[in-house]
Amino acid sequence: MVETITFKKVPPYPIMPNIVKLYISKSLDSEKIYNQLFFLSYTSCLDFHKQNTSNKHIGINFFSTQRKSKVILSTSLKRPTNVYLKKSVLHNEKHLAFYVGLALGLIPEVIRSDRNEHIKIHWKNILKSYKKYYKKEPYNEKYLTNTGFDFSSVMIYNPYYGSKNGKQTFVSKLYPYYEKVLNIFKHFSYNDIKRINYMYCGNICRKENQCLHGGYFIKTCDGCRCPLGFIGNKCENIDSEFDKCSPKNNFLAYSFKKNLLIKNISRFCMYSIKSKKGRKVRITILNTKLSKTNSCDKGIGMEIKYGKDKAAKGLLLCNNYKNIEIPAISSEIYIIFSDYYPNNLLKLSYNEVK
Repeated sequence: MVETITFKKVPPYPIMPNIVKLYISKSLDSEKIYNQLFFLSYTSCLDFHKQNTSNKHIGINFFSTQRKSKVILSTSLKRPTNVYLKKSVLHNEKHLAFYVGLALGLIPEVIRSDRNEHIKIHWKNILKSYKKYYKKEPYNEKYLTNTGFDFSSVMIYNPYYGSKNGKQTFVSKLYPYYEKVLNIFKHFSYNDIKRINYMYCGNICRKENQCLHGGYFIKTCDGCRCPLGFIGNKCENIDSEFDKCSPKNNFLAYSFKKNLLIKNISRFCMYSIKSKKGRKVRITILNTKLSKTNSCDKGIGMEIKYGKDKAAKGLLLCNNYKNIEIPAISSEIYIIFSDYYPNNLLKLSYNEVK
């Protein structure tokens, strides 16, 4: 899947109003590749245009190969980035997005410097020739600033990548819940796009990012692009469409445990649980019931945003579970509950800890 690649320097692609020139070999499905990049023209300062001849200078070339798929990343205006893809990659949206992400300078999540806080690498299960793909890479950390480890990123490896015995090469610290949903994320996540903005657009808005809840400046620098559930010029408010589900949507945690029961939801709903300053919220999922299981990709599920970065995808629950203890990491937790049919419930306990 991955060839050795240098992540120390971001490719010097031109930003708007200039364009990033793309060449896509006729033997590849140009529409599938272009569709992965097209959205970035609206959410970043990069603008991609196809051309009929391969780039000799800065730009991105996509070539077909019968060998290993790989990316040779440009670090100079005098050289293009060359992406070599096996045709089988085009039949898997997530694999394709992964290589497009590499071409833009994103790094695999499992080689982040903070990865051990979120996953455990099982080195004994990894083929010797693949261990290099699991080593932490030196990387300019400012491009990861304020973005947490994201299980919804297209830059997550398959947890069996390079396995020598059919066992997982890494597991999440909340195994097996994250593993059950990895395959539903096939496009750039909010944080993937946010990192791309930091890499290429970070110097456009010459003022400090004051966006809250993981937001970032839009291209005009006069407002923030907000993660799902938040609105406002600084992403300071919960979207009013998400807080009409119950008489009360915001809760305070105390040292003693309290229970919260949410049931018969038939829309998108959002709840917050906060602790006092200097303390953290601990919750235990006591019971969940959804009208239909394994349907998060259809909008039926629960997301628990318990990490410090509220833009990163939280724990996504797409089945009926009992007794899941959520790590106490942050002073505020957000719960997004989505269902179309009012035959559901979420019961949890919460309290604050030091």
